Amino acid sequence: MDEHGGKIEPPQETEESKLAREESETELPKVFANVEGCLFRTEADADGDEWTELVAPKAGVYRLGSPYKLSRGTACPEELR
Repeated sequence: MDEHGGKIEPPQETEESKLAREESETELPKVFANVEGCLFRTEADADGDEWTELVAPKAGVYRLGSPYKLSRGTACPEELR
């Protein structure tokens, strides 16, 4: 959430990454600009517990909010996990 409680944009694939993947003859991984951070759910551990992990773009203070009637957080692309 942003400082006003609004939803933030998820990480976006960079234009350079899109261009490189279009021009490549081999499959290249996507490269993302993770400006605001994103969340993902971990696999269950041996006790069956699942956790939410933050992929932060830089050091700082991050506040997580979760209004229950809306989807949870800003999801990370698979490639950032």
